[in-house]
Formats: sequence, structure tokens, C-alpha cells
Amino acid sequence: MLRGNDVNTSLLPDGTDSTSAITLDIRSKASVIHIGSLDSFDITEGGKAAAGEILGYLETGNAESLKRAIDIYDDVIPNENFGGEYTALQWICRLFLAPEDKRIDFLSHPLVASWVDLLVKDDYANLREYLKRKYHLVEDENKDPMAGVKLRFLEDFILFNNPDRERWDKIGENIYYLGLKEGSSVIDFGCGPGYFTLKFADIVGEKGHVYGIETNEQHINFVKDYIKQYNISNVDIYQYQTDGWGLKDPIKVDMIFLCSLYHILYAAFTDGERDLFIEHIKKYLKDDGRLVIVDNDLVESEELPYHGPYISRDMIVSQLWHYGFELICQYQFTVQRYILEFKITNKARSLPDPSLLIPAVFADEKSTHAIKVTSPLSLIRYRMIGTSSQGYTILGKKAARLFSAALENKDQGSLTTALNAYKSLIPQERIGDEYTVFEWFCTYLLAHKDEQAKMLADPFDAEFFHSLADDDFALLKKYVRIKYDLAQPDPEMPGAGDAFASRQIHDIVYEYSGDEVSFDQLNKWSEFISFNNPNRETWEKTGDMLSYLDIGDGEVVADIGCGFGFFSFKFSQMVGEDGRVYSTEVNRDTLAYVEKIRDKFGLNIQTVQARLNDACLPPGCIDTVFMCSMYHAVYIASLESVKDEFIASLKRALKKGGRLVIVDNAITPPSVVAYFGSAIARELVIAQLEYYGFHLVDSKQFVPQRYVLVFQQD
Repeated sequence: MLRGNDVNTSLLPDGTDSTSAITLDIRSKASVIHIGSLDSFDITEGGKAAAGEILGYLETGNAESLKRAIDIYDDVIPNENFGGEYTALQWICRLFLAPEDKRIDFLSHPLVASWVDLLVKDDYANLREYLKRKYHLVEDENKDPMAGVKLRFLEDFILFNNPDRERWDKIGENIYYLGLKEGSSVIDFGCGPGYFTLKFADIVGEKGHVYGIETNEQHINFVKDYIKQYNISNVDIYQYQTDGWGLKDPIKVDMIFLCSLYHILYAAFTDGERDLFIEHIKKYLKDDGRLVIVDNDLVESEELPYHGPYISRDMIVSQLWHYGFELICQYQFTVQRYILEFKITNKARSLPDPSLLIPAVFADEKSTHAIKVTSPLSLIRYRMIGTSSQGYTILGKKAARLFSAALENKDQGSLTTALNAYKSLIPQERIGDEYTVFEWFCTYLLAHKDEQAKMLADPFDAEFFHSLADDDFALLKKYVRIKYDLAQPDPEMPGAGDAFASRQIHDIVYEYSGDEVSFDQLNKWSEFISFNNPNRETWEKTGDMLSYLDIGDGEVVADIGCGFGFFSFKFSQMVGEDGRVYSTEVNRDTLAYVEKIRDKFGLNIQTVQARLNDACLPPGCIDTVFMCSMYHAVYIASLESVKDEFIASLKRALKKGGRLVIVDNAITPPSVVAYFGSAIARELVIAQLEYYGFHLVDSKQFVPQRYVLVFQQD
């Protein structure tokens, strides 16, 4: 076990004391945080083969299949998927092979028995579904919109309550280091199916209490059924709510525990959502209580890295320091996993003027290896597509109701009311979102025919319009109704006395609660609407940005992650007949739209079906590689090997002296309205690309929410 408190504070902002900031040392090309690997690379040949063998046993009863699966896992577990599902699935194989009298030993703990029961009930229905969907062993012909939600539950259920978890985790067997005792009280936030909740309940005894808080209703039901079945009286489980965490009574606890969660809090929450979350930690923690965070570490040695999300501990320590928490102890039982213990100091950490806060600066103008974290703002923000949409705010939903009514009625009064609502809202929240599109449609419907014709004079804008407006605006109406969950009542506005919630009203995001469409479909519509927005110039200053890039006639441009072609169409006009645009995408549906527009207007665009690890471009032919609002995803969502191969493919494609242009979304100070979606501090991009052999030659920022970085190869 490693233990100590060795936070690096040697490089600090000018004019501040020795505890005013934490410095991140960027020591390699590895990303300091990773969320959401795409399973096309997570799933290996060995893992898929073993899953196929287990499924074969369930179909035929042939025990030899289980033996082959165990042998495969023996080979792959030391070399891949650390902390993943392999040890759980191998344990299941051994359970199925065990003689009847030996199975009693396997199932001696009631939590393990309940875990197995959920997977094997109804002729192994849940286990079958997990193996088939996780490892793509069957095609989903029905395209069930809830299939992803069910898979995510089963993944977490199998991982969290894995009977063989101690084989890699080592925390359960060392839980006494947390100092809990009989009579202690604990909040287990993100308790999942109760792995730690129930361990804590055993430790604190009848005089203590454990409060489990969870978002997933299936996990909640599992734990509630378990504590009811075994008459466990010192545990209560609550459905998470933004306001108050769902706890019904005012409580103060000795420990708040977050396991494998802070990386989500750091990157997937808006600043306002995270501020509110931290306020609740302070609200429910006793003055001498402890915040305990377990998460997965960045591994830069030869050790096998954790299979899934991770976050460098220094990012947590630095952010919580600015929120008024002090690191008092840290433990590490494996290279891949750490425990951090904090106490509240309640010391003011902010700079004198919060409006001047910036997330980070380089510690030395001549070096990009040390980044000073100068505020509680996260250095990267990433909304995980597939598990959520971009969500909506209270005021956004109220405006959407007006817009929906305006699309139905099309009368001047309804349209003017909706238009004014968006004119008021746009400067206040979610810069770059679809509000300006809805404003554009209201303006169009209010305009005279000659003005409408001018608005559709650009052929690409006209195509966008007809995609959404044909059949009496059928698709646009459907999108607004579903995205903003208009079938459900509006969230309650904060009360007059709730100053904190009132300040965060533009930042707290709510989610579509229905199952009419999948998040994938909802996000596809959302990306088309916001990306190909005819009103995009109003917030992005697109024309100024393109003029700055100075792309000339005859050049070859690669639009990486081109989406629905917004920039590809513009580049095609800029390079002329003698130039060429390569529009690359991994998503075949978006490429189909680009191809439809290309063929209709005879554009000099060549579409490329790319892969996550390969841009699939010809070697040495590109003058400008262009990536807009994409590098944050490469940084945070790609496995390291995938990222390495992807960057290498860009380097191969560039001509000597060619440019890599990164346009991405800035982390803005509280006084500036933030970009609505994902964002990344420019320092992280510059530092990482330097390790990949690119140096920054120029940069520009036309709006506070978006920057342009221009790189060349060393």
C-alpha cells in the first residue's frame, strides 16, 4: 500500500501564496482524464471468444465451453481489461462447473447469491442479454431505444457486485483504513447495487446508519429488495434529485463516500451542477467529517492500466482545494486505484474577483509541461453521448413550450412571443445551442415572402430548412416535443429565498425522461440542428474565423469529424474547382447527408468513412487538417492506443509544412456565458500535442467560448 500526501505545489500563480493553486505536471502524451471508451476497441478477440463460449454453454449445456472460457480468461486477465468484467464472468464459469455441494460455498454470502439470482433468473435472461449486447454477438433488429439503458445497468451491476472483485480492487479488504466504527453515519453516493453500502452497514452496526443515493432505478430496486429480504434496518436508499440529493430529512454524516464517480462529477457536470453538488457535500458532512473519494488513476508505467474511466488524482485535489477542501490522507492498494480523504477547511480560496477566474495557465511561458490550476473550474467538460442528451434548462423548456405552440399556430402573436423569449434567453445561457436556430425559424415565419426567400438564398441553408420544415414542420415539432420533455410538467423555479439555485438557474440541466426515441437518435437530431444552424454566424463569428484560416484556391483540406458538412460545404467553395475537401466521419448517416448535398450541387468533396483510430486519408496530400469541436472527444474518450494511432494517421496525411487546425470550446470564467456542450482548456490540447510532435504556431479567439489553435509538425 502506498500512503502519503505529496501534492505538487511548487509552481504557483504570481502574487499568490504557496497554497493558492495546484500544478499539473504533464509528463507524457497520455490524457490526464479518460471517460467513455467506445467498446469497439474495449472488446478484444479474447474477450469476445470467451463470451461466446459462455453463451454456447447456456444454449447447449456443454461444460467444455465453460472450461474453454476459463482458459481464455486465464490468458487475457493479466494482459487486458484490468478491473473489467472478465473476473466476474470467469467466476460465473467456475460456479456453473462446480458440483452441487460445492456451489453452496460459492453462494454462501447472501449478496453474492442475490447477484447470481438476478443474472440467471428466467433461464439466464439477463446474462444472455448482457453477453449478446456487450460483445455484439447478435444484431438488435428491433432497435429498442431502451437497450442501451439496460446494457449500462447490467454492465455496472456485474462490475460493482462482482464476487471476485477483491482480486483486483483490494479496497473491500482494506476498508478498515477508512476509520469507520460502530455508530458512524455514511452517505454512499452513487451506491449502484450496494457493494460498499452493505459493507458499511456491517461496520457501523445498528447504532450507525448508511444512506445510499443512486440515479439508476434498477440498482435502487435491487438494493431495496435486498435490505427488505434480509431485514437490514440501518440502510436507506434514495433516488438522486438535483435539489437535496433526494434525502428527506436534514442529516449530518461522518463520511461521504464516492467510488468511481468523481471523474463524472469533474467532466460531465456543468460548473453550476458541480457547484450545487459540492454545496450539498458541505451541507450533509459534519464539521469534522470526511469526504472519501475512490477513483481510477492515470497509469504511465508499464503496469496494465484500468480498463475504463480514470482521472489523475491531482485534478481532483486541485479542484477540491479551490472548493475549500484539504487533502488529509491518500492510500493506494494497486497502481490503478487510489483513495483520497478530505476535510472541509471553509477557507476562501477564490481569487479576489471571481469574474476574472480562468481555469488554468502555463506555469512557465517557455514550457507546456506544467499547468497551474487557478480556479475550481474543470479543465474539460464532456457530455457522454449515448447515455444522455445535451439536456435542457428550466428556462429553455419554458421557451420551447412557446416555440412549440408557435409552430402549431403560426400566428403573429405566438411567433413574436417565442421570438422574444429566445432573444432574451440567448445572451444568458447555452451559447452555441439550438436557441439561435429556433430564433431563426421564428424570424422566418414572421417574415414577408421576399425576406423568406433571402433567408433561403444559400442552398445549404435551404436544404437545412426543408429537412426540418417539410410536412408542416413535422420533424422540428417532434424534436422540440421530445428533447424538452414537453409531456412532463416544467421543473419548479427556485424560490425567492434560494439564492444559490437562482444563481445556477442557467446551468442546471434536466433530461428527457421518456422512451419514444433513443438518446442516440435524439443526439443525432440535436447535432444536425445546432451544427448546420443557418444562424451560426451570430454566436461563432464563422466568417471571421474562416477568413483568418486563409484557405486558398487549389488547396486540399481535410474536415475531420465533418458531421453534417457545415464546414465541408464552406471549404468546398473556398478551395475552388482545383482544390479538394476530404470529409471524414465515423458515422455513416451523417456522411450520407454530406453525399446527398455534394451530389445535388456538384461539390468537390470526397467523403471518407473513417475509423476512430485512423482518419483514413491518403498520405502526404493535405494542406490543412481541420477539427472543429472534436479534439476534446479525442482527448477524453479515446483509449490511449486509439488516440496514438489516430494522431499518427493525421501526421501521415499532412504535407510538409501543412497545418493542423484545432477549433474547440473554451472553459470560460463565471462572468462569461459558457458554450452549451463539451469544452477543453487550450492548455491541455497544446501540452498533449507537443508530446505528439506538434508545436503551436498561431492562435486566435473571435468569441470567448471558442478558440482556434494552429499547429505544425516539428
